[in-house]
Amino acid sequence: MSPDIPPDQNHDAGAGEREQALLARLARAEETLRAIRSGDVDALVVATPDGDRVFTLRGADEPYRIMLEQMSEGAASLSSDRVVLYANRRLAQMLATELRTLVGSPIERFIAADQHPALAALCDSAEGESRRSGEFALVGHEGRRVEAQISLTPLPASTGAAWCMIATDVTKRAQQLAAIVESSVDAIISLTPDGVIETWNPGAERLYGHSAPQAVGQHAATLLAADPAEREPLLQTVVERAITVQVESQDVRKDGGLIDVSVTDSPIRDPDGRVIGIARTARDVTERKRADRELQRLAQAAEYGSDAVISVDLDGRVQRWNRGAERLLGFSAAEAIGHSIEELGLAVGEASNLAARDGLASVLAGGPAYQYETQRRRKDGTVIDVRATIAPWHVDGRIAGVTRIWIDVTERKRIERARERALADLQEAQRIAKLGVLVLESQHQQRELVAADVRDLRPRPTARSGDQRGVPGVRAPRRSRAI
Repeated sequence: MSPDIPPDQNHDAGAGEREQALLARLARAEETLRAIRSGDVDALVVATPDGDRVFTLRGADEPYRIMLEQMSEGAASLSSDRVVLYANRRLAQMLATELRTLVGSPIERFIAADQHPALAALCDSAEGESRRSGEFALVGHEGRRVEAQISLTPLPASTGAAWCMIATDVTKRAQQLAAIVESSVDAIISLTPDGVIETWNPGAERLYGHSAPQAVGQHAATLLAADPAEREPLLQTVVERAITVQVESQDVRKDGGLIDVSVTDSPIRDPDGRVIGIARTARDVTERKRADRELQRLAQAAEYGSDAVISVDLDGRVQRWNRGAERLLGFSAAEAIGHSIEELGLAVGEASNLAARDGLASVLAGGPAYQYETQRRRKDGTVIDVRATIAPWHVDGRIAGVTRIWIDVTERKRIERARERALADLQEAQRIAKLGVLVLESQHQQRELVAADVRDLRPRPTARSGDQRGVPGVRAPRRSRAI
């Protein structure tokens, strides 16, 4: 049986325990006050019947805290295990979540589950003093989803936090980019650094014939290029040198048909400049290539044809003078290029200059090709008739001057003038012949009138006695017939 303990000894033991507890609390309070005075503490978490509440302390950093609260981006400080220690109101608004729910929670709670490994990798890569960024889907209250650019910056250990996180809402930008990609007539494709197709827009479906499910996951060079061995080194160049590469080549449609395409491959960089993919645009240039070939054929025909083809810049100086111009006008290209039409003495008469000026003004104002007929003087002084055409001369899509085409119509004009003279002579002969006919008819009529007058002047014969024939009103007697 244990000895009895006097009541005063029990009282002394309880008082000692309470004293020790009070001393411990006093020590913690003094430590808290010391930390507050030294600036090591900027907020207190106080347990209340309604739950923990965060009280922010005012101090020398108050202006910075106000700046954080007024930022248009979400901001937070994270512990080493990525628990939210502080968050501004903008971040809570982005997530449609209350601040008290946000503070004290792991940040992964507000990141799409499939992106948790990427966030961990981003935090690991942000060790030291470098800043790292990436695009993540923030998930807030009732599944609210916000596309955000998240930047992590390591903080000094003295701050009590491991990272400063800034979240920028890029949802609108992402939606705008998505709308552009979806509505583009060009094929817009995103590739991995290895060239595997990740996204495939409707323009790509129309151009190549493959649907998105058929194309995604396939290697672009193998699926599309007519010559895969030509394309793969270009992809490596984009990734290794982080430059944009443009090439015109041929691709293969799903039906096996070849199409001429202009392909532009550009590096996709993360915020730290590392190449994480390739953005490709492909445009169908089959029609343009056909037109280029036709223009080349026409250019060759123009160079060696009999017509003069002359390109003149906006200052009126000859920049191109084909062989047809050399033959037609007598000046070599070396003699003509750099000079104006007036300096070469090609114009004949003021009317010719006025017609050329009218046509030039019309074409430069955006009008159609202008045609007229005029005369030009050759190097040897002879004058020739030409049919002139003035058309716009484009360089890189802009008007750089005009192209003049002069066709020699001297022989045609000579024949036309000879025909006009012959026609005039014929008309004169016809006029004279008609006049002669009128004179002859007049003379004939006069002769007939004279002849009639002469007949009227001749004496008429008289009837003999007993002969009543021919006498008016007297009938000759009938002779009787024997029966």
